[in-house]
Amino acid sequence: MITFELNTILLSHSYEITEVSNRINKPDIIKILHLQVLITGNKLVSLQFCLISGLEERKNTWSS
Repeated sequence: MITFELNTILLSHSYEITEVSNRINKPDIIKILHLQVLITGNKLVSLQFCLISGLEERKNTWSS
């Protein structure tokens, strides 16, 4: 289970969330520097985020 703590929410149907941290079933915490969620009506249409875990950085994109 992944839990997001959202610190900043901007715009009405485009949510831009920064400084998001999530904890997975591991001792380390993965820091998400930038997470952008686009919503049309009640449907989640796209999700973009940048993960930094230690020295490794990954960018992920998902769209329906």
